Amino acid sequence: MRWKRRGAFFLCLLMTFLGCAFMGARADETGVLSEKELNGWLEELLRSTLSQQPGNAPVGEESLTEDGYAFLYGQATLFYDKPQLDQYSKLQAVSVTDDSLVTPRGIAIGSPAQMLIDTYGWQNPGLLTDGFMAPFYVLNQLPQAAYWAWAQVEDDRVDMVNCYIHVQVDQDVYTDAGIQYTLEDGLISGIRVYGLGSLISLEDVLGNLEAYGQTQTAISGDSIPAQ
Repeated sequence: MRWKRRGAFFLCLLMTFLGCAFMGARADETGVLSEKELNGWLEELLRSTLSQQPGNAPVGEESLTEDGYAFLYGQATLFYDKPQLDQYSKLQAVSVTDDSLVTPRGIAIGSPAQMLIDTYGWQNPGLLTDGFMAPFYVLNQLPQAAYWAWAQVEDDRVDMVNCYIHVQVDQDVYTDAGIQYTLEDGLISGIRVYGLGSLISLEDVLGNLEAYGQTQTAISGDSIPAQ
């Protein structure tokens, strides 16, 4: 009976983040980071924590951060909306803390910047920038979904990469989840999955896509096709 309760608890946790995304469009084999891919990785991560106690148990108010209550595990910190884990707990973010934890596309802490460029920068292989931002990819499948990614670049050095996932969950309501990679000296130093409980409006999604397109046009004079 205990295993059944834990199993039900696990399924509830999965449904709290991006659960509705399976109702939206899928990115298929386009190369963008999709909700299906991120969900699959998070499912494996949650399974790995089922038999573990967080290193800071019992979790109290001192563990509250801007991402939520921090639960410290060996390979990652998981952030929930409250300090108790039950069927109502909502996973809000994940911060990878160990280089042994491989994230989507085989990327881990310590991976080189070129791996991110090769993985996500296929619409801009020359890493063209406006002096600050390098568009990586954009896929507009609205009204079902939209996906985009960009890199923060300084002196030809990639300092940060963000991949965004906007999937429709209700009329004019979309997820605002994604992965952020931070880099130091050409290597990934931090990986953060964020926005697992965040929602934005269709207007916000369109604004993001417009800003992305304006940046790309400023760089080359031509917009990257939204495939």
